[in-house]
Amino acid sequence: MSGHDFAAMKAALRAGTAVQVAVAPQLFPTPAPVVARMLELLDLDSWNGEAWDTLRILEPSAGTGNLIAAVLESQPEAHVVAVEVNAALAGELMRKYANGKDCSVICGDFLKLQPEKTPDINCSPFDAVIMNPPFGGGAWREHLRHAWRFVMPGGRLAAVLPQAPDVEKVCKELCTCGSFERLPDNTFAGTGVRTVLALLENQEIPE
Repeated sequence: MSGHDFAAMKAALRAGTAVQVAVAPQLFPTPAPVVARMLELLDLDSWNGEAWDTLRILEPSAGTGNLIAAVLESQPEAHVVAVEVNAALAGELMRKYANGKDCSVICGDFLKLQPEKTPDINCSPFDAVIMNPPFGGGAWREHLRHAWRFVMPGGRLAAVLPQAPDVEKVCKELCTCGSFERLPDNTFAGTGVRTVLALLENQEIPE
């Protein structure tokens, strides 16, 4: 995050337009260069229209919506299902995407969501999952494992993960086809957390 970004955040806090950030202690918005690289890894252009009439993407820890905005800018015809446990943040996203055409927002615990089609929101397996899960207490492990359940055969998952000793082991337990890229140490400025980008590919043969 640049000095300009920090200045803008401070101004927003003083103006009262970013109060929701203060009530989400594990919220670390994904920087734009990282988001761009995640989209490159997912290669969404090659999938559009292949599996669904509309490309469907899951964002399980939506936060302030950085990933949603980037996905929809890259793929205007896509539909994102966004999950956010923090009511204030989810409310902001619901207001932003009020028509529900581009993005359906679920306010709740992603770990309690099941990969199935419901009357309100279709959560059956997605073409892609893009995620920056919570890291605290090793929560990323459970979030990653659960998110993998939502990836359809032929689909991909891109995730920001900590450089934990077992990160590759956990990913390889889920699938044998994946890649890892170390991100610069200052990617999430002020946190001291070192991170990687992981790409997992579901190579099951679609039914």
